Amino acid sequence: MRNDKVIRKLETIQRGAGLNDTEFGRILGVNRVHWNNIKNGRRGYSAEFLLNAYIKYPQLKDEVNDLVANVLNASQKSNKPILACLWHRLVDYVSRRLRSR
Repeated sequence: MRNDKVIRKLETIQRGAGLNDTEFGRILGVNRVHWNNIKNGRRGYSAEFLLNAYIKYPQLKDEVNDLVANVLNASQKSNKPILACLWHRLVDYVSRRLRSR
């Protein structure tokens, strides 16, 4: 199992809803194979995937915030300001989408 708080929380949500991988993947905007590969660590997930998950399941807020903070911290330490900028834009976009609902 992948050691990722976002993915672990999504798996908990999936089990709680009694959804199989096909159904849950569809909700997240990916197919069954893609979701299965993400949750088993064989494939990473995109910002778009993260955004879809966050919009569908606002209870991911703490996990997503931790992930974004870690990415920003790592990018600042490695002097990659473009990565920090992209994550800031993603967070702004997610915030606007959630407020407009």
